[in-house]
Amino acid sequence: MTPFPDDIWSITILLAIIISLFLSIYLPWKRGYSASMVVSASILILSALVFLIEIMVDDQTIVRDLGFYPRDIVDNYSIYRFLTPIYVHGDFLHLISNFLPLFFLGMQLENKLGWKRFLLLFFGSGIIAHCAVLSLSPVELLGQSMRTVSIGASGAVFGLLGGYWFLYPKDEVVFPLIIIKKWPISLIFIIYGGLETVLIVFGGNDHISHVAHLGGLFGAFPIASLIRPPEKGEKEQENISEEELRKLTRTARQKKFLKRAMDSDEKEVRDAWLEELFKELKCPKCEHGGMDYERKTGTCPSCGYKIRL
Repeated sequence: MTPFPDDIWSITILLAIIISLFLSIYLPWKRGYSASMVVSASILILSALVFLIEIMVDDQTIVRDLGFYPRDIVDNYSIYRFLTPIYVHGDFLHLISNFLPLFFLGMQLENKLGWKRFLLLFFGSGIIAHCAVLSLSPVELLGQSMRTVSIGASGAVFGLLGGYWFLYPKDEVVFPLIIIKKWPISLIFIIYGGLETVLIVFGGNDHISHVAHLGGLFGAFPIASLIRPPEKGEKEQENISEEELRKLTRTARQKKFLKRAMDSDEKEVRDAWLEELFKELKCPKCEHGGMDYERKTGTCPSCGYKIRL
């Protein structure tokens, strides 16, 4: 048997997921887009598309072909299933329950980590969550089996929560917990982690992969320790030329600010445009969005890295 699906709709969604993964890297890298926004939008659009196709053909073949199905991974080496379930959800409530935490946590964490570290944490946690499911499936523990298909971005989203708490345990974040407001990240971690622990022990067969949730939550710890940004005290400085500064601009808006700064003969006007430019530049070291500018020097408020013109 081939490791890839043979249903035309499943193949279409698989190709769309591959394109989405490519855009999640390309758009932040080359165009300065937010990676968390690209990922959130991709999951929302692709899940909605799957809903529409399933209604049209009255079938759940896509879920079976692209969900995390341990038997197919072992028998046919369908390793794409470690990522494709992130883009497939069971219903609208399932989608929203993952989309909202991803949207709120993702943006705030990406501003601290940068887009590269964010993507590594998100997708890495999702993969570890599925590895936890695969490890228990052969012995059929905690509701897992070789014949159970699981879908959704929950494991990866729990990974963002676990990674955020691991790296910034004293932070408060805007989060939809009862109401949308700032909550201590430690409180959110305790509530979600505690609830999942209770459900995995006493929840019975509720058709929810709590193993994946906890796998992502705690599996994020080793990833977060590896991608931890440098401390603010670890400051470095780099002297760059106008041409090197031009290479750091990614969007048309940033290029416009740089051109106006370079075209200006007055120091005050030039500095004003450079200040606007640095507000939108990403730190070359930690990818934090936005740098402070003063006296020909841009400073990253996250890691302290300096760019001197």
